[in-house]
Amino acid sequence: MTFQFRVLGPLEVIADGRVVPVSSGRQRSLLAALLVDANRVVATRDLVRRIWGDANPAGARETLHSYVMRLRRTLGAADSPVVTRPDGYLIEVADGALDLDRFTAGVREARAVADDPARVAALLGDALAQWRGDALSDVPSETLHQDVVPTLHEQRLAAIELRVEADLRLGRHQDVIAELADLTAKHPLRERLWAHRMLALYRAGRQADALNCYHEVRGLLADELGIGPGHQLQMLYQAILTDGAALAAPPPSAIRLPRNDLPGDIADFTGRVNDLARLFDLVPAHRTGTGGHLGDRRYGRGRQDHPRRTRRPPVGPALSGRPTLPRPARSHPAARADRTRRRAGHLVARPRCRDRSDSHRPGRAVRVVAGPNWPTGKCCWYWTTQAPASRFVRCCPAHPPASP
Repeated sequence: MTFQFRVLGPLEVIADGRVVPVSSGRQRSLLAALLVDANRVVATRDLVRRIWGDANPAGARETLHSYVMRLRRTLGAADSPVVTRPDGYLIEVADGALDLDRFTAGVREARAVADDPARVAALLGDALAQWRGDALSDVPSETLHQDVVPTLHEQRLAAIELRVEADLRLGRHQDVIAELADLTAKHPLRERLWAHRMLALYRAGRQADALNCYHEVRGLLADELGIGPGHQLQMLYQAILTDGAALAAPPPSAIRLPRNDLPGDIADFTGRVNDLARLFDLVPAHRTGTGGHLGDRRYGRGRQDHPRRTRRPPVGPALSGRPTLPRPARSHPAARADRTRRRAGHLVARPRCRDRSDSHRPGRAVRVVAGPNWPTGKCCWYWTTQAPASRFVRCCPAHPPASP
C-alpha cells in the first residue's frame, strides 16, 4: 500500500489514491506528532507531551500504546507505516510522500540556484503550492501548535519573501503589488515585505505610494515596538526620494526566462487523452539524461558513452508520427503537456527518415522523440549534446546508434 501524507493544511492521509479518514482527534494528534519527525524515532515522552500537553494523565504510556494500535488499524494493520522502537515510535514515509518534505526540498534547491531568478521563482512556486492553509489546522494538539506550527509558518514566509524577490529580479513588479499589500497587512512587522512592496510600487511608477508605505511602516514600528525602520528600509526610502538608478527594473535582456521552443498547439488534436496519460506514466516526471532512462542503452546512450559531455539536457516524452510526416502531429500536445508539468518548453524536432543522417539543428535542446512503438526500441530518437556539435541519434534494432 502506497501512502501520501499532508500536514501543510488540514491533516490528510491518502492510501493508493483513496482518502483515509482519521476521525479521532487523539489519533490525528498522534499521527501529526509522528509526521513532523517522519522517518525518525519520536520518544514516548515526547509523544505523550504532544498529545496531552503538560497534563500528563495517569497511565498515559498505556493509553498511547492503545492509540498506536488504533492508528495502525485505521491505516491498514498489514501495511501500517507506524513502527515500534525500544524508546518510542516512528512513521516510515517514502521519498516525496510527505508535502512537508517536498516543500523543504524545493526551498533548499531554490537556495542552491540563487543566481538564476527564473529557476528560483519556479522552484519556490512549486514548493509553496504544497500549502493548503494553516499547517495542522484540524489537529487538536496545543503543544504542536506552540512548538512546531510557528516554525513551519516562518519557513513559509521566508520562502514567500525569496520568491517575491526573484519575481522582482525578473521584472514582475506589477504582478506582486496586490500580494504584497495583503502580506504586509497580515505581517505588518516584517520589514523585508515592506521593502519589497515599496520597490514594486516605485518600479510601477507609483513613487508617492511607495513613500507612503515607508511612513506607514515607520508609524507601526514606533507604536508597536518603539523603534524606527531598519537600515535597509531607510536606504530604500532615500533612494526612492532621489530616484536612484539602482532601483530601476532590470532590462528585458537581463531577464533569463525559461526557453520555450514549442510550436503552437493543434486545434484538431482530440481523442488521445488515454495515449498521453500512458505516455507520461512510462517516463517519470523528474528523470534527466540523454535517453528515455539515464544510462539505459535500450532507449539512449548514458553519460559514460560520451566522455566529453559536460552537461545533460532534460528529457521527457513526446510521440512522433511516421517519419514521412512533415511535422509530428502527436508530439505537439505531448510536449506542451510536458511543458506544463515541468515549467519548461523545448523544441519538438522532426524525425528524419530512417535511412538518412542523424544530424539535426546543433545547439537546440530537445526532449526525447520516439516512434509509434516506443519504448520497444523501434525507431527511437534521442538528443545528445557533445562537442563540437549536437546530434539527433536514432536507436532501433535494425539501425544501431551512430558513433559520436
